[in-house]
Amino acid sequence: MKKFAFIFHPHDIEFLADGFNDPGIKQKNPQLMKNALKWFPPFQREKVTGIKSIFNGEVIEGLMILVTLIPDHMQDLEDKFALQKFIKAGRLAQELGASIIGLGAYAALYGRHGVDIASALKIPVTTGNSYTVAVAPEVILQVLKSSGKDPAKSCVTILGATGVVGVYCLQALKDKLGKVNLLSSNYKRIKDFLAAKNHKAKIKPYELTDKPDYIAESDLVLVGNGKYAPLINISKLKKGTVIFDGTYPKSFKDQDYTLRNDILFIDGGAILPPGKPDFHFSFGFPKSLAFPCMAETMILTFEEMFESYSLGRSIDFTKAMTMDELAKKHGFKLAGFSFKGKVLDKPVPNVQYAWINSRL
Repeated sequence: MKKFAFIFHPHDIEFLADGFNDPGIKQKNPQLMKNALKWFPPFQREKVTGIKSIFNGEVIEGLMILVTLIPDHMQDLEDKFALQKFIKAGRLAQELGASIIGLGAYAALYGRHGVDIASALKIPVTTGNSYTVAVAPEVILQVLKSSGKDPAKSCVTILGATGVVGVYCLQALKDKLGKVNLLSSNYKRIKDFLAAKNHKAKIKPYELTDKPDYIAESDLVLVGNGKYAPLINISKLKKGTVIFDGTYPKSFKDQDYTLRNDILFIDGGAILPPGKPDFHFSFGFPKSLAFPCMAETMILTFEEMFESYSLGRSIDFTKAMTMDELAKKHGFKLAGFSFKGKVLDKPVPNVQYAWINSRL
């Protein structure tokens, strides 16, 4: 049986406690926990079973390799220390027979976005960024529908419109949205795209010198580049506006999320792999769902594309398109929306969740 591995870490101490079903961890001194956790060696947390392709009925198996570092802890450590932890996790995956390794969250940022981790191992590594980008257009369409909006009549603002996330979403949605506002420091590239006139949506470009009032009319704001996030005045957004933060690390702070209870923050999609997938433990999602970066590792395994597919800071536009096609081929589906490492399965005041609740 083909086998993949995925290296991950807990979002915070609460995630770690929930993952081990040990609420007592939450009661311990956070600083003492951080100091103790950094000395834990990486280990296999669980096996992923039941993933079966609809294309040929093949079944694959996954290994979840846990590194017990949390993000705010990693920020206090030397990069080399955390990098060596992720490399050790990769070597463990090799020893356990994995043919390819996926990197989750901060693991995908260290070592020049996975490049140094891959060079230290004998098997390929992927950050999963290609499929993460590929699924973004569907996330936008479905979250608009779930909040009671018709995409064809909706206004979407893309901040960072000439980056890979922005361009990919614009290409995929240009005939499915009512209006699109575009902002990028590369104003000429936006104008060049508009000159092609191969779109149905009303598309309007903006420059950094323009007042950001156009953001307030948006039904959804896609943040494709974190440097533009400060332009969003949360207090002026319409009721029911969706902010899709497509950056990592995230562009907003905890206090931003509490300013309004009638807008929705999301940071990606939750993917249902084909078959009867079971992670056998909680990492924030229901035990049958995966992050897109995890799903990319599974897709590459089905395809026997044992290569470092998504690696480094840049994302290949054509690789994202290919990954979207392969995901559909094998039966991977969008099953919900994520925020801060969890699936949004409970309503937020004044925001409809009909689609989410019907799919989970």
